[in-house]
Amino acid sequence: MSKGQRIRVTVFGMEYTLKSEEDPQHIIELANYLNEKMTEISEKSSAKSALKIAILAALNITDDLFTERSDKENLEESISEKCASLREQVNMAVAIANNRDDG
Repeated sequence: MSKGQRIRVTVFGMEYTLKSEEDPQHIIELANYLNEKMTEISEKSSAKSALKIAILAALNITDDLFTERSDKENLEESISEKCASLREQVNMAVAIANNRDDG
C-alpha cells in the first residue's frame, strides 16, 4: 500500500481529492496554478468545454515548460563557454608568470 496523504483541491470549479507524498502546500500551489491558467483561457477563449479548456491550459503550460528548458540550456551553454574562456585566460596568466620567474 502506498504512503501519502489525501489533499483536497479545487480546479475550475471541480473538487478533487489527490493522494500524494509531496508537501500538501506544493500540491495546492500546483492546483491553484492550473486553476488560474484554465480561468485565464476560459476568459480569453470561445471554448466552453472544460475538457477543451484543460487541453488548452495543458498546451500553454507545456509551452512554458519547453521555453524554460530551452532558456536553461542556453544559459548553461553560455556559462560553460565563459568558464572555458576564463580557464584559458588563467592558464595564459600562469604561463606568463612562470616565464617571468624563469627569466
